[in-house]
Amino acid sequence: ERYDVAMDINTKGASHLMGFAKKCKKLKLFLQVSTAYVNGQRQGRVMEKPFDIGDCIARENLIAETTPRSIPELDIEEEFGLARDTKEGCHERELAQKMKELGLQRARKYGWQDTYVFTKAMGEMMINNMRGEIPVVIIRPSVIESTCKEPF
Repeated sequence: ERYDVAMDINTKGASHLMGFAKKCKKLKLFLQVSTAYVNGQRQGRVMEKPFDIGDCIARENLIAETTPRSIPELDIEEEFGLARDTKEGCHERELAQKMKELGLQRARKYGWQDTYVFTKAMGEMMINNMRGEIPVVIIRPSVIESTCKEPF
């Protein structure tokens, strides 16, 4: 999946929706459908908790280890800039492949398995950061399927 496109849809899209929600005077709740995979591959019991800006699975894993190493700090604005700079410095014919590689490389750096779940996690971070007093529910289903017709 292209990093720039996934960020536009899953990260900026979530941010734009929360921006719109904040203008809705009678809004009672903001509900986001995310994915269970934003929790990454972890061992043992994994407690549900929202991601704060800057959180990443790689950071949690390194903090849990006894050997201190450099812990990556996730900066979403920096990620937008990196995608934009890569896009500007690339020829059109190689852009799709470069963006796919960049997304996978960035996701793995921060502990997520692919671009999709990484950008969904950043979308959750944006919502949590922007929410203010709006009650937020984030649903993380493991599978979302579609149908050709209603089953009833």
